[in-house]
Amino acid sequence: MMYEESGMDFSPLFTADGKYQSWAIEKSELYQKLKPKSVKTVEFISKKGNSIYFIEAKGSFPHPNSKCSDNKQSIEANCQELYDKFHHSLDLIIAQKIRMKANSKYVEADFERVLGGKFANCKIIFLLVMGKNSENEWFEEQWCDDVMMALRKKLIPLRSIWEADVAVISHKEAQKRGIVALKIPIVDKNVAMIFAFLIKINYLTATRRLNRNCVFFYVI
Repeated sequence: MMYEESGMDFSPLFTADGKYQSWAIEKSELYQKLKPKSVKTVEFISKKGNSIYFIEAKGSFPHPNSKCSDNKQSIEANCQELYDKFHHSLDLIIAQKIRMKANSKYVEADFERVLGGKFANCKIIFLLVMGKNSENEWFEEQWCDDVMMALRKKLIPLRSIWEADVAVISHKEAQKRGIVALKIPIVDKNVAMIFAFLIKINYLTATRRLNRNCVFFYVI
């Protein structure tokens, strides 16, 4: 299964020896049945320690500090879409947990593997990862904080009810956290490993592959 969204490879979320346990909720059979009923969802739900991450990828976002009225409407539309995705995904998890208690046959194995345990003391984090737009340009890293402020404001009801955190990060930060794969445009693996050592990336590999003349490092 491919885990590419907005120009980013989220495969590190699914490596057996990675930091995260993840469920590709958007690609799940459960969501495909609900999608025609106007249900929205994030790309991935991941668990790391006592934190549950609702991860959405996006390639573009209007600048929140713009004075243009059309831009403000676009910002509101983008924030509302994200609100719906986070909210519906959270509701879906709760519904699945209830079904588990009822021993329902409708609980997916991947959900049970990642989220089947107790949720006591778990921290909920709504995480937006900014990637490439339709013109193949990376989102400006310095705008992430502005987008986060706009999104935090929109998500006040969910943040208040669940004591949840909101984070908006660039693809570079996601690479550092082991959420997306680091792409190094070097064909020779040995050269790539030396390069990785020189730029002091946390040791990296076991799961690397060659694709489109790039080495993909899964930061684990």
